[in-house]
Amino acid sequence: MSKGSSKGRSVGRPKAHEAAVLEKCEQILKVATDVFARNGYRNTDVQVIADELEMGKASIYRQYPTKQDLFFACVDRGIQELQRKINSDIGAEQDAIERIRISIYSYLEFFDDNQALVELFMQERAEFKEREKPTYFEYRDRLKSDWEAQLAQMIDDGRLRNLPVHAIRDCLSSLLYGTIFTHYFQKSSGKLAEMAPYLTDIFFTGVLNKQA
Repeated sequence: MSKGSSKGRSVGRPKAHEAAVLEKCEQILKVATDVFARNGYRNTDVQVIADELEMGKASIYRQYPTKQDLFFACVDRGIQELQRKINSDIGAEQDAIERIRISIYSYLEFFDDNQALVELFMQERAEFKEREKPTYFEYRDRLKSDWEAQLAQMIDDGRLRNLPVHAIRDCLSSLLYGTIFTHYFQKSSGKLAEMAPYLTDIFFTGVLNKQA
């Protein structure tokens, strides 16, 4: 066998192995998210997750050495999926107001399909109170400079009132975050995404008539 063909084969193997590991991790995290949401962090035995996956518990621990590591990986995966969806839905849209409108709808639509993640947010707050900041807010704060830059540009362009950009951002963030929890606690049969037009309209224009 030539040296060239040997090199080609050695390059291919790590890529195939990496893809297999990523696929396995994805399967583990999807099932683990559902089990944690159903049973609670404290009452979840990793063996139950392994049984649902039809794999040995050791296979999970090779990827996630502790139950805590596995739990945080589930939360982290969920938030990354949320961000990917919003970015994908925004796509090449350039208009700043339309980007916000799409983001609101995309955010709510995501949680229509991922209510288990809301449960994990609550469990993280309950079980890991010593953490300085929950995972959701770590991600939110990483994005705040980008959001505030967009809002500042909209103010400069005369499209938004001249308000502190951090106040605008925090108001929208709290509005959305509170909405997903209210919907979850009420066990509403309606869709979160159906509320997007109302939330967007109220956020941008308020509830008062111009004559008020």
